[in-house]
Amino acid sequence: MDKKYINKIQPNRSPYLFLDKISSLIPNKKCNAHLNLKKNLWFFKIHWPGNPNMPAFLQLEAMTQTCAIALFSIKGNKSKFIYVISVENAKFFKRLQLINYLYYAYSFKKSCLIAILAHKKEN
Repeated sequence: MDKKYINKIQPNRSPYLFLDKISSLIPNKKCNAHLNLKKNLWFFKIHWPGNPNMPAFLQLEAMTQTCAIALFSIKGNKSKFIYVISVENAKFFKRLQLINYLYYAYSFKKSCLIAILAHKKEN
């Protein structure tokens, strides 16, 4: 599912949309999303010039957007709003920079579980 689909079911727009595509979606259960960290993304120009990386708060926003896709895809929820009221036990293990391609996975069981994996871009 591409950005056209993403834009149909959730309210965020560029430059604050941090999802390029959805590779897997089970409404209210699971969503796998991807973001290609391109050189021209606005935050690379201002966050640590000379050593650009994706700020942690934007990583959290991207995870929230991934979670939102799974919830917005439920019938009747399209284009509603989600507000983050708490973040617990968030851990960042790696600086996300231009060489990375992001993969977000959301699954809902007893509580919200979100994982973020950064992979080197393939040439």
